[in-house]
Amino acid sequence: MAGRLPYERGMTLPRSVEPGKTYLVTRRCILRSFLLTPCDEVNQLLLYAIGLYAPQFGIALHAVTALGSHWHLVCTDVLGVLPDFFQCLHSTIARAMNVFRERSGAFWEATQYGRVELLDEGTVLDKMVYVAANPVAAGLVALGHEWPGIRLLPDESGSRVIRATKPKFYFRKDDGLPDVVEFEIVRPRVHEELDNSEFASRLDAECEHRELELRCDARDEGRSFLGAARVKAQDPFATPKTRDPVGGTTPRFASRNPNLLRRAKEDYKSWVACYCDALERFNGLEREAEFPRGTWKMRVFHNVNCASEPP
Repeated sequence: MAGRLPYERGMTLPRSVEPGKTYLVTRRCILRSFLLTPCDEVNQLLLYAIGLYAPQFGIALHAVTALGSHWHLVCTDVLGVLPDFFQCLHSTIARAMNVFRERSGAFWEATQYGRVELLDEGTVLDKMVYVAANPVAAGLVALGHEWPGIRLLPDESGSRVIRATKPKFYFRKDDGLPDVVEFEIVRPRVHEELDNSEFASRLDAECEHRELELRCDARDEGRSFLGAARVKAQDPFATPKTRDPVGGTTPRFASRNPNLLRRAKEDYKSWVACYCDALERFNGLEREAEFPRGTWKMRVFHNVNCASEPP
């Protein structure tokens, strides 16, 4: 049945959702506009929204950075509920930001958020560094700690506690939501041979090295950095002058190990074949058709049967 997938070119393939997976997640604003340009209100909203939903859905956050046009998170889906978490989180942010920006319509780009599964310890660390160094890579500030927006990493204790108060520009006082929320930025369960302080030191060193590389690249190419003040003064309704690359594919997996990456792609191809085989039977009124473990949308919206073990 693998050659008879009921998906045509351009259609989104199903995605497996299983507990315990660690991801790099990316979401862009519509038209790549700078609607998330940092200021006190935007920072407060993002932190409050994260604090509202991450503990509720059991999401372990490891790194978060919000730029003007998009944001990145490295997180572990402990309970296997990632779509529900991001539906609530992105929906709340979109509605609140439209009120704050005095606009209407779509806030996020129409495509699904980018979700890359991180397959090994080194790749998790790499993506945390990528997220932390993103403001430097984008030519916005020369040093990551100068970024005026959200940029969160675990500290030397292994768990950095973030507190945020409810933004008054959107939430009502009597809406039943807490006035203050708390959440943690925790180290991922990688490199467990290192204690929390050693892990934080390694992460800081990797970030400093990457930022130095980015500054050298900018110098060699004659580029300067915008600076925090000019970032905050950006028109949130403007869009980048550079064009978004056309074509190509968004990776589903990332790994330093090519064998691990190849195996993950092969396993996913087999999973899709099993899913589509079950979907074909289900659409043929075989309502007891068993879908593979990790099936999300069909399970949530149609209560289909799912395997209890991986295919």
